[in-house]
Amino acid sequence: YGFELELDGELSPELNWFFNLGYTHTEFGEFNSAAGDFSGNEFGYAPPWTGAVGATWNIVENWFLHGNVTYTDHSFAGPENDFALDSHVLTNLRLTYQKDRLRVSAFVNNLFDEVYLINKNEGLINDTLIGKVGAPRVIGVEAMLTF
Repeated sequence: YGFELELDGELSPELNWFFNLGYTHTEFGEFNSAAGDFSGNEFGYAPPWTGAVGATWNIVENWFLHGNVTYTDHSFAGPENDFALDSHVLTNLRLTYQKDRLRVSAFVNNLFDEVYLINKNEGLINDTLIGKVGAPRVIGVEAMLTF
Protein backbone atom coordinates (compact mmCIF):
# COMPACT_ATOMS: atom_id res chain seq x y z
CA TYR A 1 0.00 0.00 0.00
CA GLY A 2 1.02 3.59 -0.35
CA PHE A 3 0.14 6.96 -1.77
CA GLU A 4 1.32 9.51 -4.27
CA LEU A 5 0.81 13.25 -4.01
CA GLU A 6 1.46 15.55 -6.93
CA LEU A 7 1.06 19.30 -7.05
CA ASP A 8 1.89 21.73 -9.81
CA GLY A 9 1.06 25.29 -10.51
CA GLU A 10 1.88 28.56 -12.13
CA LEU A 11 3.58 31.14 -9.91
CA SER A 12 3.48 33.64 -12.75
CA PRO A 13 2.98 33.45 -16.53
CA GLU A 14 6.75 32.84 -16.79
CA LEU A 15 7.26 30.42 -13.90
CA ASN A 16 5.72 26.95 -13.42
CA TRP A 17 6.56 24.56 -10.59
CA PHE A 18 5.84 21.00 -9.52
CA PHE A 19 6.19 18.81 -6.44
CA ASN A 20 5.57 15.12 -5.96
CA LEU A 21 5.92 12.73 -3.07
CA GLY A 22 5.33 9.00 -2.99
CA TYR A 23 5.27 6.40 -0.24
CA THR A 24 5.12 2.63 -0.66
CA HIS A 25 4.97 -0.05 2.01
CA THR A 26 5.82 -3.50 0.69
CA GLU A 27 5.96 -6.82 2.48
CA PHE A 28 5.88 -10.40 1.30
CA GLY A 29 3.00 -12.16 3.07
CA GLU A 30 4.33 -15.62 2.36
CA PHE A 31 7.36 -16.24 0.19
CA ASN A 32 9.13 -19.57 0.46
CA SER A 33 11.54 -20.51 -2.28
CA ALA A 34 14.53 -22.76 -2.83
CA ALA A 35 16.70 -19.78 -1.84
CA GLY A 36 14.97 -19.34 1.54
CA ASP A 37 11.97 -18.01 3.41
CA PHE A 38 11.51 -14.33 2.63
CA SER A 39 8.12 -13.94 4.34
CA GLY A 40 7.82 -10.53 5.99
CA ASN A 41 10.65 -9.02 3.93
CA GLU A 42 10.29 -5.89 1.83
CA PHE A 43 10.14 -6.12 -1.96
CA GLY A 44 13.48 -5.60 -3.67
CA TYR A 45 14.09 -2.29 -5.44
CA ALA A 46 11.01 -0.68 -3.87
CA PRO A 47 12.11 2.48 -2.02
CA PRO A 48 9.65 3.52 0.71
CA TRP A 49 9.90 7.24 -0.18
CA THR A 50 10.42 9.07 -3.46
CA GLY A 51 9.97 12.72 -4.27
CA ALA A 52 10.81 15.54 -6.62
CA VAL A 53 10.55 19.28 -6.84
CA GLY A 54 11.24 21.46 -9.85
CA ALA A 55 10.42 24.50 -11.88
CA THR A 56 10.43 25.79 -15.45
CA TRP A 57 11.15 29.46 -16.07
CA ASN A 58 10.34 31.13 -19.40
CA ILE A 59 13.32 33.49 -19.27
CA VAL A 60 12.51 35.42 -22.45
CA GLU A 61 10.58 34.49 -25.55
CA ASN A 62 11.58 30.99 -26.75
CA TRP A 63 14.10 30.40 -23.92
CA PHE A 64 13.32 28.12 -20.96
CA LEU A 65 15.31 27.04 -17.93
CA HIS A 66 14.17 23.88 -16.16
CA GLY A 67 15.57 22.40 -12.99
CA ASN A 68 14.56 19.56 -10.71
CA VAL A 69 15.78 17.72 -7.66
CA THR A 70 14.74 14.11 -7.09
CA TYR A 71 15.00 11.96 -3.97
CA THR A 72 14.98 8.17 -3.85
CA ASP A 73 14.99 6.48 -0.44
CA HIS A 74 17.01 3.38 0.38
CA SER A 75 15.74 0.04 -0.85
CA PHE A 76 16.87 -3.56 -0.70
CA ALA A 77 18.61 -5.30 -3.59
CA GLY A 78 16.38 -8.35 -3.73
CA PRO A 79 13.89 -10.20 -1.53
CA GLU A 80 16.62 -11.41 0.86
CA ASN A 81 16.83 -7.89 2.37
CA ASP A 82 20.51 -8.53 3.10
CA PHE A 83 21.91 -5.59 1.13
CA ALA A 84 20.50 -2.06 1.15
CA LEU A 85 20.96 0.40 -1.68
CA ASP A 86 21.51 3.86 -0.17
CA SER A 87 19.16 6.77 -0.70
CA HIS A 88 20.27 9.44 -3.13
CA VAL A 89 19.45 12.93 -4.37
CA LEU A 90 19.93 13.97 -7.99
CA THR A 91 19.86 17.48 -9.44
CA ASN A 92 19.22 18.14 -13.14
CA LEU A 93 19.27 21.36 -15.20
CA ARG A 94 18.20 22.08 -18.78
CA LEU A 95 18.33 25.26 -20.87
CA THR A 96 16.11 25.10 -23.96
CA TYR A 97 15.56 27.26 -27.00
CA GLN A 98 12.33 26.41 -28.82
CA LYS A 99 10.89 28.07 -31.90
CA ASP A 100 8.41 26.62 -34.35
CA ARG A 101 9.55 23.07 -35.13
CA LEU A 102 13.08 23.41 -33.69
CA ARG A 103 14.11 22.69 -30.11
CA VAL A 104 17.72 22.80 -28.90
CA SER A 105 18.68 22.03 -25.31
CA ALA A 106 21.83 22.02 -23.23
CA PHE A 107 21.55 19.90 -20.11
CA VAL A 108 23.35 18.58 -17.06
CA ASN A 109 21.98 15.45 -15.39
CA ASN A 110 23.28 14.49 -11.94
CA LEU A 111 24.81 17.96 -11.58
CA PHE A 112 26.73 17.14 -8.37
CA ASP A 113 28.00 13.79 -9.71
CA GLU A 114 26.29 11.76 -6.97
CA VAL A 115 27.61 8.20 -6.80
CA TYR A 116 24.92 5.65 -5.93
CA LEU A 117 24.24 1.97 -6.44
CA ILE A 118 21.18 0.88 -8.42
CA ASN A 119 21.82 -2.86 -8.32
CA LYS A 120 23.85 -5.50 -6.53
CA ASN A 121 25.06 -8.56 -8.36
CA GLU A 122 25.66 -11.88 -6.70
CA GLY A 123 29.23 -12.77 -5.85
CA LEU A 124 32.50 -11.12 -5.07
CA ILE A 125 35.64 -10.36 -7.01
CA ASN A 126 38.75 -10.19 -4.83
CA ASP A 127 36.48 -9.89 -1.74
CA THR A 128 34.75 -6.85 -3.30
CA LEU A 129 30.99 -6.80 -3.83
CA ILE A 130 29.95 -6.36 -7.45
CA GLY A 131 27.31 -3.72 -8.12
CA LYS A 132 25.97 -1.35 -10.76
CA VAL A 133 26.20 2.38 -10.15
CA GLY A 134 23.74 4.97 -11.38
CA ALA A 135 24.55 7.34 -14.21
CA PRO A 136 27.35 9.81 -13.47
CA ARG A 137 27.15 13.50 -14.30
CA VAL A 138 26.14 13.80 -17.96
CA ILE A 139 26.53 17.07 -19.86
CA GLY A 140 25.07 17.28 -23.31
CA VAL A 141 23.31 19.10 -26.09
CA GLU A 142 20.37 17.77 -28.04
CA ALA A 143 18.40 19.10 -30.96
CA MET A 144 15.03 18.06 -32.30
CA LEU A 145 13.28 19.12 -35.49
CA THR A 146 9.69 17.99 -35.93
CA PHE A 147 8.00 17.50 -39.30
